[in-house]
Amino acid sequence: MINLPDEIILEIWAWFFNNKDMIALRRCCKRFKALGDKYGYIKHLNISIDTNYMNLVKIWGKQNLNSIQSIHINEINFPANWIPFQWPSHTTFSQCRMGFFKIFPPLSPTTELRITDYKSKKIQIDWSKLPKLKLLELYVNDIDFTGLENCRELQHLNIQVKTKILLPSWIANLKNLVFLSTNIPPESNMHFISKKLRVCMAPKREKVRILKNGRKNSITENFTAESNIVPWRHLIE
Repeated sequence: MINLPDEIILEIWAWFFNNKDMIALRRCCKRFKALGDKYGYIKHLNISIDTNYMNLVKIWGKQNLNSIQSIHINEINFPANWIPFQWPSHTTFSQCRMGFFKIFPPLSPTTELRITDYKSKKIQIDWSKLPKLKLLELYVNDIDFTGLENCRELQHLNIQVKTKILLPSWIANLKNLVFLSTNIPPESNMHFISKKLRVCMAPKREKVRILKNGRKNSITENFTAESNIVPWRHLIE
């Protein structure tokens, strides 16, 4: 181990996922301590309303945070303001008030983003800053999809909203989509191109038709266009 280059050691460290193991490694020898101080050794951060903010400021200022792989923020107002660095690979905002204004994260390597926020009226994020996003889970009142179509690596979508909005049709063009679950009806019939799609659960779009006698007749349209990729058994009636 002494003769291994730093790059190999850091590659091995990438497979350690909790702080306890990393702290133990850092204490092994002077070289590991120096590597931890230089490249970072903290893997996960939990931030909540009970967090000691003075200690948090100390962490921001004195620790190398390049090694952080996940962060969980709970019950914080405007939580994005509390992340003074790139959003980690796994980022979770739980029961937070994301805020009233559009969120502009730094360009980040985030692959998984989870947001639970029924306090904010509408979530707006600059999605172009999260180009590697693969998993998106949203439990919100409303969401602005503008720009999300540029996250072409999306595989897992779980979108549950309270506002009556429509699911954008470009989601069917995601080549690597594996999982889709939502309570939003589509804006048009979907023709999925992903051959990896295994789960597709969504309500059908309701269409109101005016009869000759003036009465309104509500009917539901098929969720998908004619396609052999998505079997009917995947669809919610």
